[in-house]
Parts: sequence; structure tokens; C-alpha cells
Amino acid sequence: MEIDRQVTGSGCVNVAGKLIGVGLPLAGKRATLRIDASLMQVIVDGTLVKTLPSPITDPSADACKAPVWPG
Repeated sequence: MEIDRQVTGSGCVNVAGKLIGVGLPLAGKRATLRIDASLMQVIVDGTLVKTLPSPITDPSADACKAPVWPG
């Protein structure tokens, strides 16, 4: 999945309700986040600037689908 986020003044981005630190030097910049089951790549101005562990804990989860409750 690929999403765009604004980096906060403290160098964080919000992904799935979690604040992820991407670095104070990126504060105020627009970042593209490429996320898969194991990695998140942070891209700014077309350049890969950081690779982090994926913040998505369940790779089969689709944020666009309503939860299915058992029963």
C-alpha cells in the first residue's frame, strides 16, 4: 500500500492511529509511505530516506472493510 502523510513538527507520521517517528529533519515535509507486511519505506521528494519495520500488525487486514464479528 502507498499513502501520503504530512510529517509533524516533531518528525512523526500517523499511520493506522499510530504515531511513527520518521526523523526530525523531515518535519513539515510531505512523505510518501510504502507499506507492506514487513517494511515501511519513507520517500520524500522521490528519494528513499528511511526504512522502518511495518506498523501494520495484520497484513491481511483491510482498513476499508468493516470488521466481521464472530457469531
